[in-house]
Amino acid sequence: MHERIGEARAAAGFYQRYLDGSPAAPDRAKVIGKLAELKARPAEVEITSDPVGADVAIDGQPRGQAPLRVTLDGGSHQVVVVAGAARRSMVVAVEYGERQDLALTLRAGEGTLVVDSNAPHATVMIDGQPVGTTPWRGAVGAGTHTLVVSAPGFTTTERAVEVPADGTAQIQAALGRPVGWVEPTPASRATTPVLLESGAYLGRGWTIGLMVGYRTAGQHLEVASGIAFGSVGFGWALRGRAFALTGRVRPYLVGGVNYGFAGDATGLIGGGLLFAGARSGPLRIDYFLESGYGVGKDAAGGYEFVPIIGGLTYSVSKP
Repeated sequence: MHERIGEARAAAGFYQRYLDGSPAAPDRAKVIGKLAELKARPAEVEITSDPVGADVAIDGQPRGQAPLRVTLDGGSHQVVVVAGAARRSMVVAVEYGERQDLALTLRAGEGTLVVDSNAPHATVMIDGQPVGTTPWRGAVGAGTHTLVVSAPGFTTTERAVEVPADGTAQIQAALGRPVGWVEPTPASRATTPVLLESGAYLGRGWTIGLMVGYRTAGQHLEVASGIAFGSVGFGWALRGRAFALTGRVRPYLVGGVNYGFAGDATGLIGGGLLFAGARSGPLRIDYFLESGYGVGKDAAGGYEFVPIIGGLTYSVSKP
């Protein structure tokens, strides 16, 4: 009955109550479509201005001078009224075929608008035009303006703002997070530092290594190669550490080989602890203690225990 006599909003209320009380209704899709049709019905809008005869534009299109009577489709429409230097803008929502009367008073002059937000560098739009980012301050025509503040990862705020002639309007836009929004996890970025590794190796002989290598993000893996001196004379060394944990103290497994130019080779397998030390800019100094077994060529042949006193690791990360 309400629909037949033009009371679309009241009819929509009955349809909505029907849906709420019958979640499994067989005609649910049809009723939902009917609700959308009722809300989108066109309506008559009458616009008057003070002073009379102001130019009227709707959704960016000139429509004539006030007083003006127009029929608009359902939805939101931007109405701009201009008389000389005075300008007013507002958004009107047309719903359920309901007639609306807009009486707009225009005032000449300019005011100041100050806009800030909880989201840094949010985009500020006034009457559909981007003007800058927050915090923003500028001169605008006196009257009503449509202010939109938006930022990536936040909901958009839209509101009407009344700017007084020769005065200031201050707006603090509170932007929220969308429902279900999850803080993005920054991509893990590997670092490629220079590793300078030194240590005293007691056993069949001694070795000091100068290592230059690669370290992944999170200190989970470290591979280095360089020049070794000691039990195999002057040769080449390759070492790798596989870390079990991150944090200030990181246990790890170590394996490596020293190969002398004379043909002698010494293998090493063991474990150790790396202690996070000082950091200054890109430079980091860590301390390590290791022990393990060496396998190599000696007088008796076979295995040899290699206690490692320790040393320092210098890490210089790339920017």
